[in-house]
Amino acid sequence: MSDLEDLLAKFNSCSLPKEKWTHEAHLIVAVWFCKTYELPKALNLLRYQIKTYNISVGTPNSDTQGYHETLTRFWLLIAANFVINNPGKSFEETAEACFSSNWASRSLALNYYSHEVLFSLKARKEWIESDLQKIPQDNETAFLLEKHHSLSDEEFAQQFSEKTLNPEIFTHEAHLRLAWIMIKSHGLNLGSEMICHQILAFIKPFGAEEKFNTTLTVASMNLVHHFMQKVETDNFLDFIQSFPALKYDFKTLVSKHYSFDIIKDKRTKLEYVEPDLMEF
Repeated sequence: MSDLEDLLAKFNSCSLPKEKWTHEAHLIVAVWFCKTYELPKALNLLRYQIKTYNISVGTPNSDTQGYHETLTRFWLLIAANFVINNPGKSFEETAEACFSSNWASRSLALNYYSHEVLFSLKARKEWIESDLQKIPQDNETAFLLEKHHSLSDEEFAQQFSEKTLNPEIFTHEAHLRLAWIMIKSHGLNLGSEMICHQILAFIKPFGAEEKFNTTLTVASMNLVHHFMQKVETDNFLDFIQSFPALKYDFKTLVSKHYSFDIIKDKRTKLEYVEPDLMEF
């Protein structure tokens, strides 16, 4: 294992000593995430991992310390640029090229942001566009949210219940958002009944009833409910960004509770089957 791979493994396992989490280490990690995932997924997973790592080494993710959204996204864009422009290079080669270049300067962000803007509370909490000059990237559009985020919770829930929601935007993440809204509005038990009824009604005009799976839908509700207990927020985007496994590793979460494939098992389609490995 190379030194870079060792650093990456220790960061991902939260065993990297705090003093080793330097600017250079951050850039190396950003390159690996960009080499491994598409940019939106890289951002979500890196955001979660940095926050988790900070907590593990005793750094609070507060208004003055820890995770910084604008800086994290800025350096991810810089890393993404190196990955795009060096398609034939390995992770190690790309990382070395990146942190040996002028783009790796610790003060680079201040070429694009005033000190006041970059180190504001708002920039720490959310992405802020550069105020001095445009960041030389074509990748900002890759951070665009899924289309359902253009709707408020009320609009999204209403359009779904009235079957006027564009089916193209009812993605896996949108499904999780509907579960989140149902739990917030009606609780887990009633919300589970309502979401099953509404999804069946929504997909019926498309002749897709055979794709509906009661167990999978209720399991989704239980998993969302579990993670809702771990964070206090009235914003679904904050919620899903805090727990990216719900979106990107959902099958693994389900497999912790079921020893069989609940999508393929015929018992699970028409009625809810209790988990046989671990209760929710």
